[in-house]
Amino acid sequence: MRYVVTSGFLGSSASRKVLAALCERRSQFGVPSVGGNVVSHNMAARNSKLLSDVGELSEYFANSLTEELPHLINELRVTPLHRYRFELEAARHGHGGFYKRHIDTFTGTDRTAGSDRVLSCVYYVHAQPRAFSGGQLRLYPLLPSSGSHGHVDIEPVHDSLVVFSSWQPHEVLPVSLSEDVFESGRFSLNCWVHRFPDVADNAPAPAVRAAASKAAAK
Repeated sequence: MRYVVTSGFLGSSASRKVLAALCERRSQFGVPSVGGNVVSHNMAARNSKLLSDVGELSEYFANSLTEELPHLINELRVTPLHRYRFELEAARHGHGGFYKRHIDTFTGTDRTAGSDRVLSCVYYVHAQPRAFSGGQLRLYPLLPSSGSHGHVDIEPVHDSLVVFSSWQPHEVLPVSLSEDVFESGRFSLNCWVHRFPDVADNAPAPAVRAAASKAAAK
């Protein structure tokens, strides 16, 4: 099972600004959907709030992530990306929040023509000290494991980035809060790196796109 965890990804000052920017947009967080082209909300599969337009955070985060892409591609053994774009959104999990096991790459009728998600990047921010418990990101192996657990649980640590293959099965474990104040929740910036089909080397490709409301979040 391959994944990369980077601590202190943006730094203390920038991470605080990210959290403040998300909290300022609290009224814009809405109920997310599950699936690709089929817009639906299934409380049995997912309980969280989603912000599809993160404003100026899109370009800032994309620039920071672009610098890390060569390293991430090498560590995760992904075929080099000649043309790609970013899809970005924010999510908040409050008390009782979760997201059942799923993958981020759309298949079948949910698949969007033109590009595919190949890398899933989750950046965590939260109030300090952390007010919630739980909310770990659980990664499952692509194939059944002979190990005792067969999965890895990753803590949602403030200012940390977790990157894994978009076809890796994963889930968000339930979050617990004694008092569900908005600022005390589990926040994440969820970014997917899309691969475009190879074309002429000089063909431009968009770098950043805010996530549509139908996109899956962590």
